[in-house]
Amino acid sequence: MSRALEQDRAPRPAECLRLARSVVGQAAVFALLQLVVLFTWSRAGMLVSAFVPVESGDLRSLVEFLAVGSALGTVFAAFTFAATAFSLPMIADRDVDMVTAVVSSINAVLRNKRVALLWALLIVAITVAGFATLFIGLGVLMPWLAYSAWHAYRETLDASGWPPLAVNPAPADRSRA
Repeated sequence: MSRALEQDRAPRPAECLRLARSVVGQAAVFALLQLVVLFTWSRAGMLVSAFVPVESGDLRSLVEFLAVGSALGTVFAAFTFAATAFSLPMIADRDVDMVTAVVSSINAVLRNKRVALLWALLIVAITVAGFATLFIGLGVLMPWLAYSAWHAYRETLDASGWPPLAVNPAPADRSRA
């Protein structure tokens, strides 16, 4: 929808669905990448439990466990954010593979650390607000975040080196034949 609005066209649901169908393969690669990160993150959390035991009644061991676990979680969260901040809008705009989009997203986040950190904190706050409204707010907030992500992508990345994504045209109306 953001892409159509940027091109001064009215967004049409059928066109949005055609765009979604044209990037489904790259989105599947993205989902697999996120699944690998999630499984690795989970396994790392288990290793923290194994290597940093919490002894009952020992505040120092609890603080150590929480510090190590939080530091490790921060690394995974930062990687996940950097990989996803601009990659999905990029595959919806340009004819690129998911790996190129993820690498471009990570580079853009590394070049804009302060703004990216603010953006990540805003996403967390907005998501928490959505949860606090018993998930009802997510229905409004998630499309707003997606719209914001599109504009952040357009302002941050110069993707002109890649060809625009060509959306498959609508099938011909057979009733006129």
